[in-house]
Amino acid sequence: MKEAYILIADSSRARIFAVNSPLGDLEEIHELNHKAAHLHEKEFITDRGGRNNDGIGDRSHGLDAKISAKSQSAIQFAKQVDEFLVQAHQQGKFNKVILVAPPTFLGVLRDNMRNSLNSHVALEVNKDLVNLTPTEIRAHLPERLYSRIDAA
Repeated sequence: MKEAYILIADSSRARIFAVNSPLGDLEEIHELNHKAAHLHEKEFITDRGGRNNDGIGDRSHGLDAKISAKSQSAIQFAKQVDEFLVQAHQQGKFNKVILVAPPTFLGVLRDNMRNSLNSHVALEVNKDLVNLTPTEIRAHLPERLYSRIDAA
C-alpha cells in the first residue's frame, strides 16, 4: 500500500500520484479526463431554458439556471474524482490524500467530497500544477508532505 495519494487536478483533468513516505518522490498512477470541461458555455445549453408548470391552470413559466453549465460540469467531474478516491481508499490503497488544485476547483472538490474521505485529507494546496512534470510538482509542495502515519 502506498502511504498517500496526491491529487493534482483542475476542472478538466485529474492526475493521481502515490508516495511512500512524507519526503518521497511522486509516482503517477492514474489520470482522469473530463472532456465536457473543454466545451464552451453555449455548447452546454439549448436555445430556451426549461419550463415549469406549477400546477395552477395551464400556465407554465421559464426556469432560471441557478448554476452555470460550466459550473455543473466541474461539479460532475469533482464527483467522479471523489468516487475514484473513495474506491481506492476502501481498497486500502492509501491512508492520506493531498489535494492540489486551483482555488475555484479546490472548493468544488471540497464541497463534493464525501465525509468518509474528509478525515484523510492531509494537506490542501491552492495551485494549478496539473500540466507540470512530477519533479516540477514535487518542487511546489512542502518538503514534508504529511505527518508520519502510525502503524498501530
